[in-house]
Amino acid sequence: MRSSTWHALGNAYLLVEQAELSPDDVRGLVGDADGIVQVVSWERDSADVVIWNPDGSTAEMSGNGTRIAARWLAERWGVEVVRIRVADREVVARIVGGGQPVILLDQQVDVAERVPLRRCHAQPLLPAGSRRR
Repeated sequence: MRSSTWHALGNAYLLVEQAELSPDDVRGLVGDADGIVQVVSWERDSADVVIWNPDGSTAEMSGNGTRIAARWLAERWGVEVVRIRVADREVVARIVGGGQPVILLDQQVDVAERVPLRRCHAQPLLPAGSRRR
């Protein structure tokens, strides 16, 4: 399981790739993060994600979590426009400004927002309370 830490508008999320997570796993892994973005599957320009709250429940949608997933996917494949599916909702995102801001083009509410994101670091995923060697 690969993970990385991302920040968006004051929120920190762990992003985990193709992990099988349960509510107990989430509560043990989340640490000080605001949640976990679980990338369940992806293709070149689209991904399916589950956004977990620190208490182990899932979120219907998270703007910052969706932005983080969009930026991760765009960086991974070098594309500018991606589609992120969270449950039954799909959001189209466009990366602009040298890769920094992410504009979410939400077709359901017709809004466009620019939000700066930054990747903190990639890290092995360890349960809360575990020590790195």
